[in-house]
Amino acid sequence: MKNTTAGIALVLFFFFILSTAFPQINEDSSIQIFPQFNLALPGGRMSDLGASIGGGAELKVQHLFQSLPFLFVEGDFSAGVLPYPGNNLILLTGGLGIGVNLKILNRMSLDIGGTGGWYLGLVSGEEGVFSNPWFGGNLNVLFDITPNLTLTAGAGYKYFVYPEQMLNHGLNFQIGTVFRLGSKDNRSELEIESIELDPLFPILYEYYSDNAFGKITIRNTERNAIENLKVSFYVEQYMEQPEVCATVPILNRGESAEIDLKAIFTTGLLNLTDTSKVSTEIQVSYNLLGRKISYSTPQTIRVLGRNSLTWDDDRKAASFVSAKDPTVQLFARNTAGVIRELDQSAINLNLRIALGIFETLELYGMNYVIDPASSYIELSENADAVDFVQFPSQTLTFRAGDCDDLSVLATSLLESVGIETAFITVPGHIYMAFSLGITKEEARRTFTNLDDLFFRTTLPGFPWK
Repeated sequence: MKNTTAGIALVLFFFFILSTAFPQINEDSSIQIFPQFNLALPGGRMSDLGASIGGGAELKVQHLFQSLPFLFVEGDFSAGVLPYPGNNLILLTGGLGIGVNLKILNRMSLDIGGTGGWYLGLVSGEEGVFSNPWFGGNLNVLFDITPNLTLTAGAGYKYFVYPEQMLNHGLNFQIGTVFRLGSKDNRSELEIESIELDPLFPILYEYYSDNAFGKITIRNTERNAIENLKVSFYVEQYMEQPEVCATVPILNRGESAEIDLKAIFTTGLLNLTDTSKVSTEIQVSYNLLGRKISYSTPQTIRVLGRNSLTWDDDRKAASFVSAKDPTVQLFARNTAGVIRELDQSAINLNLRIALGIFETLELYGMNYVIDPASSYIELSENADAVDFVQFPSQTLTFRAGDCDDLSVLATSLLESVGIETAFITVPGHIYMAFSLGITKEEARRTFTNLDDLFFRTTLPGFPWK
């Protein structure tokens, strides 16, 4: 009687685990329900019956571990009826199992597992109710119809222990349905392994349309391959619409994809004078077994002030050149107009305009001042250090700047009157150069000393600037 009582308690315990598991279930869990056809094999206490046929039903709750690929655990509860000497035997079983899920095709997989637990046998007569352990194994083929609905068919073997000999052993065959739990329209079964977002520099807002400012790594933890994976980036205040960063045609189960984040920002970024944190949204969508699934994850990105720049690539300084700024055009064109009226054709016109603009800046009271908190000499040696670079209109207003500020100003003034310019950097300093608009032969005839001139050679695909 103690054995029977313990068996009843164990079966009820297994059933309790199954029933209480429902609230805890997530999208990696499923319910499997199917009727069974049982074939009892000769042997054991029921050997006198030979091979006999019975039937029943089975319920399983299964959880697939994404962190341990292909491994699953399951709870099992079944009820069945088998012929018994002189009567029918009702078998109630409860147990726990473990196994592996092997992918065969995108929609088809194979479950191989082993299970064990406790059973209750109910039969009229002297034996009444009895219980003992059981163990077995199963093999099931699963075919996915939708993300949360799967058809399954398979077979298994169970061995029922009985004092001094086995009670029964046999095969069971089943076909049924698997319901994936926790599936919603905004379900998220992809794992975001990492998100890296670099600070944004407002002056480079156009640069980010073709160059990454961050990256996201996504792993497919769905049970199936996903198709047409799209990742978009969006900042409501500074973008007109989400920007699709990349499209991955297919990502198989367990595979990862690293996607660069890009965006088309508006000029609104240039209104930020101080560093601030901005709310962003990374949107993900994909197709899974014919269903489109999409969701978004909020993020925060740091946006630096509009005057910020790092010197990891000195070509970025060109972003501050503002040839169309009205203040710059007014200053430069008035000076250039006066120079052109003098018409001293013996001296190169571009050279005369450049000299005139530099002289005007001196008369205007422009000064070279090193900013102790933002010195190009020091910051240019550290590619990660953030420098403060003035816009040309700011330098004209302050009437002062360091070498990068004055080079940006001079370049903007000359560009605004149609003179091509370039930056020249050396350790600890940045200069500007401007074009005379003449050939090398013309320069030889015009200048007695060519040491202060640069001559460019234009190669196909590599224009000099």
